[in-house]
Amino acid sequence: MSRAVFTYGTLLFPEVFEAVTGRVFVSLDAAVAGLVRYGVRDAVFPGVVVGRNDRLDGRVYLDVDPRTLARLDRFEDVLYERRQVKAHLADGRTLTADAWVVPPRHAGELDGVPWDPVAFRRQHLARYLEMCRAFRVEDEADHRDGD
Repeated sequence: MSRAVFTYGTLLFPEVFEAVTGRVFVSLDAAVAGLVRYGVRDAVFPGVVVGRNDRLDGRVYLDVDPRTLARLDRFEDVLYERRQVKAHLADGRTLTADAWVVPPRHAGELDGVPWDPVAFRRQHLARYLEMCRAFRVEDEADHRDGD
């Protein structure tokens, strides 16, 4: 069964999503209430934690298949937990989407500084894409015969 995936950090860039998954998905601008985004200590990517009246802008990818979700789980690793969120689309629709959230036990990994996607694009995107492509190649080799 396919799912919607809400992204808020490096994966909100379609080129990063494609580099990680090896596929192109339809995506839409979206926002989720109740999450706040900070940088991860000593990293170029962010994490989100639950925040009271915060609204987080991001991107929803549609019709993401189970095999791709499994790859995204491996990419996100142990810092995050996949949870369901309500994503609000620009046209007024709301849909349930999966998002990777930093659980309270790992909140200390965040630096408390709002993460800036514009600065990420300018300073880190090219190198990050290389890392994502290398991850995908390794992941494909590790999971070639099925998950």
